[in-house]
This record gives sequence, C-alpha cells and structure tokens, in this order.
Amino acid sequence: MITPDCDKILQKIKEKISEHGFWSHITVAETQVTSLKSSPEKIRGNKSRAIYPQLTNPIEPPICELCQVRKAEKVWVDEESGIKEDICEKCWNIRKMGGLLPRLVEWENSEQKINVCWIKIWLDYEKLLFNLEKLYKGYLENSGLKLPKEIDIRFTTVSEFQWDYNEFLSDLRNEFITTLGNENTQEILSDFVAIRITSLNQIKPILFTYNNTFNKYFPKFGEVTSPLQVAIVASSIKFPFSEIWRLLQDINNEVNVHLLNKGAIYLKVQDISDFLGISLPPRTFLHKIGGIDEISPKLSKIALYDRMDRDSWRYKGIREAIDRYGYQNVLTYTKMMSD
Repeated sequence: MITPDCDKILQKIKEKISEHGFWSHITVAETQVTSLKSSPEKIRGNKSRAIYPQLTNPIEPPICELCQVRKAEKVWVDEESGIKEDICEKCWNIRKMGGLLPRLVEWENSEQKINVCWIKIWLDYEKLLFNLEKLYKGYLENSGLKLPKEIDIRFTTVSEFQWDYNEFLSDLRNEFITTLGNENTQEILSDFVAIRITSLNQIKPILFTYNNTFNKYFPKFGEVTSPLQVAIVASSIKFPFSEIWRLLQDINNEVNVHLLNKGAIYLKVQDISDFLGISLPPRTFLHKIGGIDEISPKLSKIALYDRMDRDSWRYKGIREAIDRYGYQNVLTYTKMMSD
C-alpha cells in the first residue's frame, strides 16, 4: 500500500483490528516517490511492527482455540464429528457470518453427505522478487546485454505483476465455475475457493484447470521455482475448519493436495500435465492396491513390483510413474482416481 498519510492509515488499521479481534504484522517505510522499491524492507529506515487488539492482562483460561488472545466464552460443537472447540465471542461471531457465503451455508445445512474441495493460492513475495530478478538476468544474458552490478526490481514491475496476479485469480475462479458449475463453486476470498465435489476424481479437472490458467498467465515461472503455490484439501463440509486450514498451510511444493485419510500429493506445476496422464491399471486393481496399503504400505509396494504376478505387465506404467514422481504421490493419485 502506498499513501501520503501513513499515520492516518495505520490508525484505521488499528481500529479495524480492534473491532474484529485480528492481528497483523506490517512493515512501514517512508521515502520519495522516485525512490520507491519493490519491497518496503528494501527501503532504508523501514520499521516492522505487530499490531494486536487490546489484550486483557492476564488472559484467564480457557483460552480461545482459534485466536488464542482472548478468553473462550462459548463452545462450538461440530455436528458430524462431535468435536468441541472453546472459542471467544469475536471468533464465534465470525463463524456465524456464514450468510456472506450462501453456498457454504446450504452445504453445511444439507442432510446429504457433502464433500468439498478447499483451494487456496499462496504467494511467496520474497520468492517472487528473487525469481523476477533471476528471469531478468536471463533475459539480459540471452539478449547479449551487459549485466549491471546490481539488479533492482522496480516497484512498477511488481505493480504490473500484481495486476496480472489479480486477473489470474479472477480468471481461475471463472474457469472453475465453467468446469464444475456455478452452483458448486463458492468464492471465499479472491485466492480462496470452495468447490462441492461428488467424487475425489473430480480433483483431476481442478488440477488441469489450475495448470492451464497458471501457464496462461505465468509461463516463465515454469523455468524457476514458482512463487505461487496451490493447496487443495478434500474433506467433508462438516470437518473442523481449523484442521482444514492447518492442512492448507502445509506447503511442501508448488502443488499440494491433501486427501483426508488417503494421503497427499506434492508436485511442481510443470509436472501436473504428465502426472495426470499416468497410465493407471484397471479400477479393480486400484481398489486392490488401495486396500492393501491401508493394511500395510510396504506390502502394497511389493505387490506393485512382484514380477511373479501374471498381471505384472499391466503395472509397467504405474511403476514408471513411481520412479519419476515417488511412491506416495502415485499411490494417493490411484486412490483419488478409484473413488
């Protein structure tokens, strides 16, 4: 954010934080417009601070399990699991604001078993700046131009990326609606979407959609470690959101898919297309391997590589995929596609 009146904006932020009970970490730097940098941390004299709502001293137990800065005064009970959470008044009110997300409310109140794919896009800003510099160096070298001693990614470059990023998020949401239906899509934030699914194998078109949209806007990120990461969690709509959010933050690669009680998939964006094209054996075999894995992961791996099995030739494609992407990734994918 750029503003000529920093104190006024900070005061408004503090008021909002106090009103809603949030906290924030900010970095403030003052400089001339001509000296703007891509990040406030790069401006000399910058100051970082954490802004908290006014806290009681001391905070008497029980402490809110969500914000952990106020006393828990209410008990939230998950209807499906029966799990109870001690939460404060402000977090309770936020939970009750479901009216702003009508489809989520509809799915939560449904008597049918509703499964949801939670999709969160993360942007690593430091990695973005590093890779923009790396790509710019590559451009200069390929053009035969002299490399400067220092490459400074200007604020205007980051601003242009932000415009593309916002357009990417909007386009991605629209593509999800086109692919899976408006009635099955709920936008929570511009970078956070929930999609109702009837089968785990619907995650495949979700990944295809993400891959195609990503490559449309950021094809050069395939040459570096992408500063964008997508996290996908498939769960029942009744599953505690605090656990879903924890999994959405479990980032191990550029693409992160969590299937509750079935495993996880971690990939680079450039591998999505080939990974989703893995030649899978018949569905009955997928069920068989999935069942064996629930009893013994080691035994399921032995079954895949058993040369004495008369159907061993059928597993060639999946064995090659394991060598390239890893056993756990491929096994989770077979469970996903056999659902």
